[in-house]
Amino acid sequence: MIYELNKKNYPKAEKLFTKLKTNAAIESIFNNKNEARLFVDNPENPKSIFILNSWAYYYLAGESENNYFNSSLVEFLENEFFPECVKTNNNTGFAFYPDTDEWCKKIEELFSNLNLSKSGKTYFNFEEKRFNKNWRV
Repeated sequence: MIYELNKKNYPKAEKLFTKLKTNAAIESIFNNKNEARLFVDNPENPKSIFILNSWAYYYLAGESENNYFNSSLVEFLENEFFPECVKTNNNTGFAFYPDTDEWCKKIEELFSNLNLSKSGKTYFNFEEKRFNKNWRV
């Protein structure tokens, strides 16, 4: 079974992120600036987390080999969440963002029936000399 966290318990799960902990979307969720739903294996002492945000970006962190959590997550998505998305024509396209390489492999295994495609990351560099300081004008 997976449990949806109450906002007051979000800090218990924040520690599960390693590589994505500085991701702006993740930071905004844990700072209550962005709406999302957080699901964990244990609400008091989470080891694995799945986040659904309002833009259909799905984040996974913590223990990737948590079989009980993984099977419960797949069951929730396939039997409840995805059918509701199709029914309402809402968020029928989505993207998984794994926190670790282990989660990346686990996503491919868990959702092999979805015919997922993998894409790389895009990095941007800020160049102060090219920045238009009067962009608001």
